[in-house]
Amino acid sequence: MMKHSNSNIYYSPKKIKKILNQSIDFTLEGIQCFCHDPISNFTRNRLLPARILIDSILSFSNYSTASEMSHFFSDCTDMPSTSAMCQRRQLLDPAIFKRINNLFVHSFANYRTINGYYILAQDGSDVNIPFMDDDTKVKSDGGGKPYCQYHVNALYDCLNHIFYDWSIDASTKKREADALISIINHKNYPQNSIFTADRGYENYNLLAYFIENNLKFAIRVKDIDTKSGIMTNIKTKNGTFDMNVTRILTRFQSKEIKAHKDKYVFVPTTSRFDFLGPTQDFYELSFRIVRFKITDDTYETIITNLSEDEFQLEDFKELYHYRWKEETAFNKVKYTMGLVYFHAKKRKLIQQEINATFLMYNVSEIIINNIEIKQNRKYRYKANFANAVTNIRLYLRNLLKEKNLISRIKKFLVPQRPERSYERAIKPKSCQPLNYRTS
Repeated sequence: MMKHSNSNIYYSPKKIKKILNQSIDFTLEGIQCFCHDPISNFTRNRLLPARILIDSILSFSNYSTASEMSHFFSDCTDMPSTSAMCQRRQLLDPAIFKRINNLFVHSFANYRTINGYYILAQDGSDVNIPFMDDDTKVKSDGGGKPYCQYHVNALYDCLNHIFYDWSIDASTKKREADALISIINHKNYPQNSIFTADRGYENYNLLAYFIENNLKFAIRVKDIDTKSGIMTNIKTKNGTFDMNVTRILTRFQSKEIKAHKDKYVFVPTTSRFDFLGPTQDFYELSFRIVRFKITDDTYETIITNLSEDEFQLEDFKELYHYRWKEETAFNKVKYTMGLVYFHAKKRKLIQQEINATFLMYNVSEIIINNIEIKQNRKYRYKANFANAVTNIRLYLRNLLKEKNLISRIKKFLVPQRPERSYERAIKPKSCQPLNYRTS
């Protein structure tokens, strides 16, 4: 049985804002690590010092550059030109926002868990960006005009609604598992976590990385009738089941290995597996397989290393369902936070805005999650995220008092109806143009 832990600790918006400011100030103490020229950049007094530049980028939404600056700078005499903004932005490494985010999200002690674990989901999403003839260009199906995309792979906390880490890649989706391995190696997440992912992450090398790093996982894989997945050559029964399996991976192809495909897995040299080499010819991999019913005639198969003492077969349907929250989080990041609008064409500045948007999303969710909403109606209610973000941006710019921020968030609520479901509508969307001075 899964035990949900909920803390009684609440952080005020004032305290959260203070933690954000401390994270920014601490990062700026090492600004030399995050600028183009560590000797000369951000050493002279300008209208846009590093601190104001970071605050202004965090405030970006869906307006043109000139309008964003008009919103941010209340005094016209202190407002730099759009040209100055673009030039100063080019001095700032996009990684500075990931560093601030890492300090910020690890500063809170009231995160929710299940059986003592954080539930993390890894997934990717395409982000349309302004067109340039570079490695981000994608050929359109059907002979249409080519377009440009970044593919963002992100690690999301499904219970606390924050992104711990992410990577920005070219539009190809062929390195999903490698991107997660890179995030695992960064270790910007709680160690007591369960990693969940969809079938795009079905990969022996990834499973080995989880085990070698003493991490828990629950990965959805192709079902038992697959001819090209981890479940290939594993003898199972139909219906639901819960079983333990051991496979031995090798690059050899002897008669014994070919005769015992239920025991051995041949790894060709064209496939990446980092735990076989000159000194190791075999690698033993043990895991648990659970299969459960989701509809009358549909099953899902999960590979995991969670023990039966912690999670029973019937727990995995609920556990894996949490992964869907990352899909809704990506939707908020794109269309509520404004990640379909960019204020530049240069790839470095776009990466800068992507990182800043993820940080701003985390700040917004943490403020919302720490405002207690009384539940005395038919449905559970939560804050209207779009309205809350608008007011949080005003609050961070000192244009709204804390009391008014809390009142506005509590005033605009939406019901949570868990029984509702809609067919997922996937429509092609282009990058939204803005009338601005691009750089």
